[in-house]
Amino acid sequence: MTIQPNTSPEVHTQSMYWDTYTEEQQRALLSLPNNDLGGEITLLRILILHLLRQEMKNPPSDPHQGLSSLHAKCGAALAIASLHSLQVKEHIAHPWYESILEEAYYEARREMGILNYLDRFEPPS
Repeated sequence: MTIQPNTSPEVHTQSMYWDTYTEEQQRALLSLPNNDLGGEITLLRILILHLLRQEMKNPPSDPHQGLSSLHAKCGAALAIASLHSLQVKEHIAHPWYESILEEAYYEARREMGILNYLDRFEPPS
């Protein structure tokens, strides 16, 4: 079973981060399929870049705020590393059981109520 990427622009424009992107970044985002890990990695990098630029303009004066910012950047870096690792694993082809794995991934996502990784996680009732 092949999962077709949802390319509807509403999914991207509903993001709470939509207004933080430049017009060029918004156009690029609208052209990405929702299940594109490379695109998700790029978006996280853009958000971190925005955060770093803002902090360079106005460094946090409160040590707790600086620590919270550091935690956020570390969490984002870990997310990027995890997504990149997953991206590498997905590109390793195993022809004889690739279709079986794809079906299993689909069934797991269906049972969890998330058919693509950008959907909001709301488990079935």
